[in-house]
Amino acid sequence: KMPKKSYFGINRTPDRDEAEHLLDVIPHPDDVQPAQRFNHFIKHAFESVGPFDPNSKGVRIWHFIIFAFVSYNTITIPILLSFQELWSDGKFNHFWPAFLTFDYLGDVLFLVDIFISFRLHFMEKGIIKTASSEVIRHYLRNGFIKDVMASIPADFIALAIGSPVWVHTLLRIPRLIRLHRVLSYFQIWELNTQHSHVVLFVKLFGGILLYLHALGCAYISICYFSGFGLSEWTPEADFVDQSFWSQYLFAIFWATKATTGMGGEVPPPATDLQRGFTEGAAIMSIFINGYVIGSIVTLIENINAVSEEFRQKMNNINLFMSNKRLPYALTQKVRNYYNHLWSRQGGIDDSSILAELPARLRTELSLRINGDIISKVPFFKDCNPGFLHQLVGLLRPEIYTPTDMIVSFGDVGTEMYFISQGEVEVVVGNEERVVATIGVGGFFGEIALLYEQKRTASIRAKTYCDLFVLRKSDLDKVLKNFPDQRAQIAVTAEIRMSQDSLRKCLDRTTLELNKTNDRTAKIFQRLASYNQFITEIIKRFKPTTFEAKECVYRQGDTSNNLFFLGIGTVDFVEVDGSLKFQLKSTADPSDGVFFGDDCFFNEEEQHECLYTCRVPQRSTIMVLSKEDFNEAVSACKDAAFNEELAKVLEEYRNMEFTIPSDPKRERNSSKSKVDSLPNLIDLGTSPAQKPAKKEKEKKSKEKSGKMEIPQLDITEISGDNGIWLRNFKEHLTNRKLTPEQIASASIVLLRHL
Repeated sequence: KMPKKSYFGINRTPDRDEAEHLLDVIPHPDDVQPAQRFNHFIKHAFESVGPFDPNSKGVRIWHFIIFAFVSYNTITIPILLSFQELWSDGKFNHFWPAFLTFDYLGDVLFLVDIFISFRLHFMEKGIIKTASSEVIRHYLRNGFIKDVMASIPADFIALAIGSPVWVHTLLRIPRLIRLHRVLSYFQIWELNTQHSHVVLFVKLFGGILLYLHALGCAYISICYFSGFGLSEWTPEADFVDQSFWSQYLFAIFWATKATTGMGGEVPPPATDLQRGFTEGAAIMSIFINGYVIGSIVTLIENINAVSEEFRQKMNNINLFMSNKRLPYALTQKVRNYYNHLWSRQGGIDDSSILAELPARLRTELSLRINGDIISKVPFFKDCNPGFLHQLVGLLRPEIYTPTDMIVSFGDVGTEMYFISQGEVEVVVGNEERVVATIGVGGFFGEIALLYEQKRTASIRAKTYCDLFVLRKSDLDKVLKNFPDQRAQIAVTAEIRMSQDSLRKCLDRTTLELNKTNDRTAKIFQRLASYNQFITEIIKRFKPTTFEAKECVYRQGDTSNNLFFLGIGTVDFVEVDGSLKFQLKSTADPSDGVFFGDDCFFNEEEQHECLYTCRVPQRSTIMVLSKEDFNEAVSACKDAAFNEELAKVLEEYRNMEFTIPSDPKRERNSSKSKVDSLPNLIDLGTSPAQKPAKKEKEKKSKEKSGKMEIPQLDITEISGDNGIWLRNFKEHLTNRKLTPEQIASASIVLLRHL
């Protein structure tokens, strides 16, 4: 026996062992009979094609081609048999080659269709059969004999011996057996299109035309047989000399009049043949008229079924609102909602359709519909496909009308929204100022899936919006099955929140920025009117995730980077490991804080870090290198910007000490008493690091009582540091010291700390 994977059955390159095995078991070609090799070739060539799905697009196109040639035969064969006008020599010779070309092209396609039918799988008792033996057996029992009879080339023999046109055409009558396949074609087309009523109309109208065509051809054939002008039932004697089109139109007119009774009465027949034919046509007209009327009624009902259901639903809604005496504005809003629902979905309930599908198929369909929406979310982009399959099945559709508030500022969010259709506006402030518009394919509220935080802005529907909603509880259920995805999503979400926090910190419209003590933020606030510069700066900040106990930089290292703590905690420690400072930032976008600014904005190219910076837990930090900062400055071509930047940096560098970067800076209370006091010196260069010469000059000024006292408004300092300083000021005031003496004592104390 030949192996299952023979010459034509291998669809891949076999490995060495498999190839040697095949060489051992396959007989040498010299040992196999030619007939056996040919049978093997035919078998494997046959099995290498298909099987085909009868509902696939390619098979439907093929069926349409076969349907076109079946229709061609249905039209031309009755005409060539009935109209003897076409039989005359010389009148039809120039058309004859074209007819023969289409005849035999159709015959070849019919033979190919027989081969394809052997490879079309079928459904039996809900199970799709694709095995070659089952498919072949099914076709042999259903349609094979009829198709073979319709393809017998008897007319080719008549053409070869020079038979007349009517003989050649008579032998082609078996081609009409193919009509039994047309009904199955229409059934497949009806089930695979959303315009099934159009298919029904074409089938009905085409069937009527074919019946009138066949009846008219039969009538004109009997007229030729009985003779023209011998009775009222037949046309005048000179009718035989008229053109083919005149005779054909008259025949169709007679068939229409006999079927519908329109156009006058049918003349009485004179012979038995005429009487029998007329009686048969009358009986058929009864069935035809009944079928046509019933089909038209059904067709109209199918077209208007959904619209009629919607109209009845709107009547019930209007009656409900009338009984409740709702105000006109509210009733009109409800009507507009249902009208949008009708125009958007055509009265189809998506949820009811999905509910009827099996779970796996429902998930696959949801993934196809919503997969692109999910993949656009940054922290879902690289997730496990199985995770996404479960996630898309949990999306819930919601529809909002214009001006509806989807999300309100200050609410605790537990949902994320995906925009399928429509647009929404991002609204901030009591004046409801629109700062952004999100369109189709956009999303918002993603942070609420991981962190229970308040909404930082309101989202309002600008147009009718079709949204998909993902709830936090649903996401948590899926993450239980995919625990490794939670960490991946959290990292991506933290990066996204850090970027939002940075963007908000640099936004001149942010209210919190006006109250901040972060001097780096104040630098960017002074430059916020230069939109191009701020945009370039935000784009060049690179998000970096540091794991627990990982160092950002070490004491003594040179750093040319500016850091922005988006989410997490950073500790600043001495050489001995004692904690000097701690910065914290939560998921709240207003918590972000800059650090490392003294090194970054220092005039010296190489500036050593005073402390070691490390993270006690996983933290997300945005990093801006000095090279990227210079590129952002170069991208801003405005001369006024360069002047303002130089002025701001000069003011920054001349500051004797700095106000804390953020009121949330904390200290470790477990350290010494000195460490327990609020630290108000920034992490960069301290006054103790100034050149020794300057320090000696200042000490000499102190002793001589001529010290220059900077103007310090202690009331501007917020948080625990501010409370402590205000208490210290009150203590000094009770001792009846002047404001200058209080400020001087405060500065000395700050330097000591």
